[in-house]
Amino acid sequence: MEVRWITAKGFEHRSAAELPQLLARDDGFVWVDIDRLDEEAAEVLSGVFRFHALGVRECHKRVPLPKLHAYQDHFFLVLYSVQLEKGSRLRLFQLGFFIHEQRYLVTVQDPQIVSSADILERETHAVLARMEAGRFLPRTPSELGHAIISTLAHRMEDCVGRIATQVEKLERSITRGRLHEYERMLAGMFEVRHDLQTLRTMASTSREVHARMVAYSRGLQSESVLWLQDSVDHFDRLKNICDGEKELMQEILDLYQTRVANDLSQLVRRLTALGAILVADTLVAGIYGMNFDVMPELHWRYGYAYALALMAAVSAAMFWWFRRKDWL
Repeated sequence: MEVRWITAKGFEHRSAAELPQLLARDDGFVWVDIDRLDEEAAEVLSGVFRFHALGVRECHKRVPLPKLHAYQDHFFLVLYSVQLEKGSRLRLFQLGFFIHEQRYLVTVQDPQIVSSADILERETHAVLARMEAGRFLPRTPSELGHAIISTLAHRMEDCVGRIATQVEKLERSITRGRLHEYERMLAGMFEVRHDLQTLRTMASTSREVHARMVAYSRGLQSESVLWLQDSVDHFDRLKNICDGEKELMQEILDLYQTRVANDLSQLVRRLTALGAILVADTLVAGIYGMNFDVMPELHWRYGYAYALALMAAVSAAMFWWFRRKDWL
């Protein structure tokens, strides 16, 4: 648990024991960033900040979707960050926010994070790096929360861009692929479609969370409302991008089905043509294999060669005709 005191002059690292005194001051605000919610951190949330038990409990476990709880003096919201790992595997990370407009921002990382590398990749650490480099100094908790959420949204947008590249590769593979490769392509298309749907759901529900905050923000400063509206617009744009990629993915699936049906139709036509040729040969062989006593070529010296030549001639004629019709 990291406690930071932020003023117009900069920010300082403080201890959890100083939180009551810091919260009573009006010349700055507190940012508490909790990487892992242990007993000490939970006691700070419940005892020092006196947050609602429901919000604290939801920091201990994952919630299905982004959500918002509005209280008398603060908001509690849960958002999801995304990360597209090697092998095109999409991972979701939960991030909880307790936001007071003037006094504090408390961020709680995903309770299922077990790797320190995952923690260092989080949006809160990216914003902290900007602050340490002197490139960003928030004036209010709302501005700091907006910076973290904007970083989260930009990371989501990067994931959508990488998935869009996969969609383009799948489209090229389908137009150039062969029949035996289609099963692998289909599995890849379903994975991409699932990732797009997940991103679309997260962007849509995050947009609704911020739209509700705008509706609840009549008493907030105009600057805070602008931050919230900007987040609404950002997630709305992300949702629209995901919808566009999903439509393209559906068109690719339609193309895949058309290509498979076309290749299967060509295969059936070739098999039908070959079967017709063999039926003609079978007809000739069947006639000369009946073994009646009175048959024109039964005792003819060249009857066997004649039957073979007749089958070859009929097969060649049918082969030529099928090739002319583009069946072979």
